[in-house]
Amino acid sequence: MRKTLWLVVLAATATALDLGAVTLPAGTPVTVRLERALSSDRNGSGEQFTARLASPLVANGRVIANQGSEVRGRILRAGHSGASADLVLELNELVLANGWLQTVQTEPLQRRSDARPSGGQGSNLPAMGTTIGAAVGKGRGAALGAAIGASLRELSVAGGHAQPVVIQPNALLVFRLR
Repeated sequence: MRKTLWLVVLAATATALDLGAVTLPAGTPVTVRLERALSSDRNGSGEQFTARLASPLVANGRVIANQGSEVRGRILRAGHSGASADLVLELNELVLANGWLQTVQTEPLQRRSDARPSGGQGSNLPAMGTTIGAAVGKGRGAALGAAIGASLRELSVAGGHAQPVVIQPNALLVFRLR
């Protein structure tokens, strides 16, 4: 009798943990809440990060992963290149409703920051050039001043420094399954 009871308990435990074969289609959104800040100037490629599911993953009416389940990912790229900074992330593991760890693949999620004119005055340079040119040389001077101001704005942006990309803790990020 003891053996039978033991087998019944094992069978009940096994079925309670079994989610069966479930496939979530490519493109399924996975919304997570980041646990710690990530930054293009402080974090590096290959570094791991953790997040929590913001809402449960459901397939065929069954909860596959609960809201708050741990999700793990990695940084594919972090840093500056030219006049921009970027941070590219992917998810690679998810804790299922039964507690098991499941490998997942998501499309890369990219956040980018482009250079801003140094000093914050770059967008006003064509207008300032027009004003100065008009004062000095009337109509033709105004046109020439605007052209010079526009050129200076482009040089200002090219020499500008992109702000780092920072994703704050608790930020909601939406990844898509591959």
